[in-house]
This record gives sequence, C-alpha cells and structure tokens, in this order.
Amino acid sequence: MRRHARLQRCGAIAAVLLGLAAWHPLAAAVGAWTPIGPPDGGTVRALAIAPGNFSFVYAGLAGGGVQRSDDLGNTWRPASFGLKNPLVNAVAVDPTNPEVVYAGTQVGCFRSIDGGSHWQTSSPVNGLKVHTIAIDPAHPQTVFTGTAKGIYRSDDGGARWKLLTVGLIPPNAFDFEVVALAIDPVNPRQIYAAHIGVRDGLHKTVDGGRTWVTLRRLRVDALAVDPVHDSTVWAAGDDGVWRSTNGGLTWVKVRVEPAHVLLVSPFNPTILYAANAQDLQFTADAGKTWQTLPAGPRPGGAFALAAHSSLPGQLLAGTTGAGVYRSTDGGTTWTASGQGLVNTAVAEVALDDTDSAVFVAEASGIHRTLDGGAHWDVTSFSGAAAVSVTDAPSDPRTLYAAIGPGTVARTVDGGGSWQTVSSLQASSLAVALDDAATLYAATPQALMKSTDGGVTWTAVFEGAGRQVDKVVIDPLDPAVVYLINQDRLWKSSDRGSNWELLLSDGGLIGIAIGRSSPRTILVSDSQSVFGSADGGETWSVLATQRLFPAALAVDPRDPRILFIGSGDGVERSLDGGRNWRPFNLGLYARGLQQLLFDPGDFQRLYAGSWAAGLFVFDFAH
Repeated sequence: MRRHARLQRCGAIAAVLLGLAAWHPLAAAVGAWTPIGPPDGGTVRALAIAPGNFSFVYAGLAGGGVQRSDDLGNTWRPASFGLKNPLVNAVAVDPTNPEVVYAGTQVGCFRSIDGGSHWQTSSPVNGLKVHTIAIDPAHPQTVFTGTAKGIYRSDDGGARWKLLTVGLIPPNAFDFEVVALAIDPVNPRQIYAAHIGVRDGLHKTVDGGRTWVTLRRLRVDALAVDPVHDSTVWAAGDDGVWRSTNGGLTWVKVRVEPAHVLLVSPFNPTILYAANAQDLQFTADAGKTWQTLPAGPRPGGAFALAAHSSLPGQLLAGTTGAGVYRSTDGGTTWTASGQGLVNTAVAEVALDDTDSAVFVAEASGIHRTLDGGAHWDVTSFSGAAAVSVTDAPSDPRTLYAAIGPGTVARTVDGGGSWQTVSSLQASSLAVALDDAATLYAATPQALMKSTDGGVTWTAVFEGAGRQVDKVVIDPLDPAVVYLINQDRLWKSSDRGSNWELLLSDGGLIGIAIGRSSPRTILVSDSQSVFGSADGGETWSVLATQRLFPAALAVDPRDPRILFIGSGDGVERSLDGGRNWRPFNLGLYARGLQQLLFDPGDFQRLYAGSWAAGLFVFDFAH
C-alpha cells in the first residue's frame, strides 16, 4: 500500500480515538436488529409443509435464511434468529412436531425446537455444506444429512452424528457430495441417495444406512419414492427423469427433458411433478405421458415443490427470483403467495426525514416504506434494476436514482412520482449538502457532475483507465468530495475542481466518513479495513481477514465507535478499531452492502444485505 504519509499498524487511529476511556456508555446499548423488508420473494431453494393438518410452512431462501408461514403460504415472516448462514439449501420438519425443524446451509445443519424463532448448531462438521435433509417418519429423532463429504446419520435429533461409509464412499475419495436423499415412507429403513463427484451415482440401503449398495452410475439431482408402492423410485437430473419399479435394480427413462425437482402426489402415486428452471410438467399416468402446466409459477419453473399431506390439490412452488407460488387445484393454476417473504438484494438505502420514508434500491426498482417497514410500495421503474438511490440533504423530498444500465431518475415529491432526467451509466450517486440540483455520478469512465438536477453532466475527474466506483460527500462540508477509483481513494476540497490522492490499495470497495474534526475515514478492500483519524493524512490497518467488508460506518455520536459489515455480518469496535466484537443479535443476514446511520436520528442504524433485505438497529431500545 502506498500513501503520501505513512501507513501504521492499528495503533495510531486507535490511540487517537481511544482517549482515556476503556469503557464507553454506548457499549451498554441493548436491543437487536429488526428485519423490515422490503418483501421481494427472491430465490426459494427449499420448502417444507408440516405433516398432518397443520398450516405451517417453512421456506429456505438463497440468502434470506428461513422464513415461516402459519397460513399455508399466504403470509410469511422471518424465522432465522441464530441461524449462522442465510444460504439455505434444505429444510425438513419433524413429522410429529411442526415446531421442530432442521435447516441445511452452506456452513452446516441447524435445528430449531420453537418453529424457527431460535436456532442452534446441529451439524456433523462445522462449516460443512449441507445439500439435503431427511427425517425417519417412524423415528423422528433419526435424521440424515447429505453433505459435501457424504451422508451423516443422527439418532438423537442432531446432537451427535456418524458418517456412513460402508459400501458408499470409495477409498481415498476427496469429492463425494450427496445432493439427494429419499426415505421410503412405507419402509423407512430403505433409503436412496444420489451423489456427485467421484463417479456420479445412485445408492441404496435397506438397513437404515449402515451398509449401502450402488445401483447405477447416473448424475441425479432429485429423488422420490412412491408413497404406496415402496419398490417404485424416481430419479431426475440433466439426463431426464428415470423410473424404477423394482427398488432400483433396473431403470427406464420416462422423460428426456432435464429436471432438478421431483414431487410425487401424496394422494395418487401415479401423479408426478418434475420441474426445471424453464417449466413445470406433470404426469398422471406414472410417466407415460407428460403435460406442461401453462400457468406454472413465474418465470415458468420451480426450484422447490411441496404438497400438503392432508389437503388434496394444495401445492407450493419455490421459484428462482420470484418467491413462492401456490396452487389449490393440483397445479392447473398458480398465484403468487409471498406476502412478507424477504429475500431482497439491497443495493443502496436512502432516507427522507420529512415523512420518515426509507427508500431501497434493488433488482426490481425503488421500494419505499413510510411506516418502518410494515408496508412497502414500488415507487419507480418496477421490474428495472436500481443500483443507487440517494436523497438531497437540503431538500429531503428530492431524491435521485440510477436505474438499469443507463438511466438517472429524479423525484421532487418524496418518491410519489419519478422522471427520467438523463441517460448515464452510474454506479453511485451523491447530492451536494447545500444544493439539491448539484450531484455527482460515478461512471465507468469518469466522475461526472451536474448542477441542473442531473439533466446535463460535466466530467470533473477522469478515470485514467480505471473505473470510478463510488462517490461520497463529506457529511458536514459540501465542498469536500471523496471518490473510489478502483484501487485509489481521492479527495477534493473544492467541489471537484482539484483532487488529492489519499490512499492507494488493491481494489477498494467501501468508504465511510465520520463527523468529527478532523475527520475519521474508513475504507476497505476485499479483506481489510483501513482507518484515518486525521482526515486522511495517516492510515492504519484496523482489521484483516474479513470476508468482503463492503459496508462501513462511523458512529456520528462518537468517532471511536466503528462498524464493519461483511460476509460474516456486522462487527463493532468501541475503541477506534483496536478491538472488534460481533454485533449480530437478530441479524441473520450475511453479505452486508451498506451501513447507514439515520441523519435525522443517530439512534438508528440501517444495514442493507445482498439477499436478506434491510435491517434496522435502534439504540434507544
């Protein structure tokens, strides 16, 4: 790293900010993060309906953790407190108790005994990716997990696990990912498994997993067992759908199109559903003929399928990017069923203090809430990706947004209506503190400036072959502008006319400016966070070995209090970066995009995540 002045290890900024106090009054702040949306469906990778007459449904999201519905999918709420990873691949419910649920994530298996209100680690190996979970219907304390290293079995509800190897994992196998498990509901000691890696294959056990035999070398993503005829088994993958009527000894291909999800009707075993990313098909004659469901869930296929075991025709489908869909007629018609389902990738957050509005830029447009997240609406460009939204401090009713590949839009009525003001490919916008018509835009070629509300633009910083990634205005001085130019941090003290290089490091991604004098500045690259307590004259390394720490914040009440948001959640330092502690109570999201203090209420800190929506921490409670 290069700097005009000197770079020091952590001590300098910490010593300046630490002062004489080892304890800070805000260290005693209690409370927890609260998810507030916006609901946007997202990608649902797993669905589980509680057996029996219950209406409980659990959804595993690709970044949004576990969400729960108590009314068969009509409405949803987060159920991820304590879940250490929000990338959920599998969900399974105890057949005798709908409050006991297991979640398989990218870093292990977790168990909840209170319907998802709290989770505890229940993993054979910490950090081990879990693809699938199966529970013995006759002995629900017996649980199987298909992982990146094979099949594990627990006989005590996930407290202890044993790796099953006899006849299953070849000697010296380094890659044996088990991606599908299916327990025979008639004879639960008979289990089928599919693995990828060392010679893809189908396997079977008839003794509850103690010994296994290989049935066939075939790449399979999904398995299903006939609920009535236990010798009938279905397998699906890139090569189509296969059927065996003799317990897996021989197989017949019944569908040539690829399928990655299978569901057998619990009421009629000749009815089978098969889905991929393009379509959802079903057969009513055990695979002899197939029909595409024309009104299938958007965008046409399904990532997960589930059927209610007591209500004929009740189906749920988890989609890629569109949340959950529901059918009450066996799949003939479908309706969106995702109210409250949050799996939103937050690109940026903006606040309008005049009416307590919160704006979120995300993949489907600009969302707005006026009541703290209880209700959201799409205020602009529905269906178009929004990459940036920012308010004008001198006129909070004026906001600007960067939409899609090349549109800048403006609202002057707090998001009630938006107008396109120019065509510009911007990744970041910032509005001058003292003039709502003056704004800056980071573009691939240069930092652009407009003084007429975004209608016309002038380059005030040429990228010199490097993309301008982010622009930030000093929170108190309208003349001071900062920008990230890939691996460099620049500062202008005259509204963009002249620039000073503050820092050079490989691939800067995040920046935060404090309100102290001199300024506390935080910047980050893909692994480390650097800080300056003197406005950028000298720098210290405050944190290393972080997972993409893109979100940074300096507490406006005290520059000693610093925050990092990364792939591991949020960390807080009370001593200027010398020591860091997790700050994740209630925060199940990982992969933070932005940390933002409410400029009208410094007691509120917002955290925007890349797949679990927006969270708020209220220090006053």
